[in-house]
Amino acid sequence: MSACQVSIFSIHYAKICYYPSYYLYGDIMGSISNDHITASFKSFGAELTSLKTSDGHEYLWQGHPDYWTGQSPLLFPIIGGLPEGAYEYDGVTYAMPNHGFARKMDWRVESHEISSIIFTLESNEQTLTSYPFAFKLSVIYTVINSSLKVEYKVENLDRKNMPFQIGGHPAFNCPITDYKLVFEKEENSRRLLKEGLLTGETAACLENTNTLYLTHSLFDNDALIFRDLKSHEISLLRKDGKGRKVKMKFPGFTHFGIWKKPKTDAPFICLEPWFGVDSTEEQTSDLTDKEGIIILSPCKTFSSAYYIELI
Repeated sequence: MSACQVSIFSIHYAKICYYPSYYLYGDIMGSISNDHITASFKSFGAELTSLKTSDGHEYLWQGHPDYWTGQSPLLFPIIGGLPEGAYEYDGVTYAMPNHGFARKMDWRVESHEISSIIFTLESNEQTLTSYPFAFKLSVIYTVINSSLKVEYKVENLDRKNMPFQIGGHPAFNCPITDYKLVFEKEENSRRLLKEGLLTGETAACLENTNTLYLTHSLFDNDALIFRDLKSHEISLLRKDGKGRKVKMKFPGFTHFGIWKKPKTDAPFICLEPWFGVDSTEEQTSDLTDKEGIIILSPCKTFSSAYYIELI
């Protein structure tokens, strides 16, 4: 019997077996580094918690209860929300929180080396109550020169097709009114409008330009969400072009979100590469109808990566 044919019962059983000392659960902290950058993490949500250059400068938002306590949640098995917070599969209705459950679970530290760390999350009794699929999800963080590589690996261990979405949500320290975003290519892209869920309507945003000047009011109606950007690279830098900047590369991702806490002066910006997007208000309850959904065949593996470069 191959690994992808292991029964759901067997996967449950494996969760209580003995693991070597580094196979640990709980809010474990860990760091990886090289001569240029240091990245730190916690095992709850497999979340990035710090990203610094060698001079100690912190690029990652550190969370604040007045704005947003998150830092860099991993979104799986959905992006955004669902109508009435639920979907149907094979005639059964399942509740699913916004952005899925992976960000609110303890992950296992599978490997930890000087320059890389691997977290894994496997299907279990808790996940099966909202997502009836046997899976193994890994996120591999690696520091390469001045960049952090964030790689996702999704394995379908089930005997049926597995629908899912996946994406990142890293937040960066940013005095909004002093900064701009520069896209790799000139864009002519409309933002997808949302009121909780997507409305199905769009609005002008990037009109024959590669630059988006940031303001707080730009986010009064929530995130800027784009589909099919020509660019797969975006830079966050001061409007005068001076000082430090962040460059994100996201090859192959189908959607991109830009977010800060609406109607506040929150000093951070989220750059979010996604496979998939929120549901629309009129969408059916069938999970496979969700825009950008990936259908992974039994025994197959999906992988993709994005990169955060500190400059």
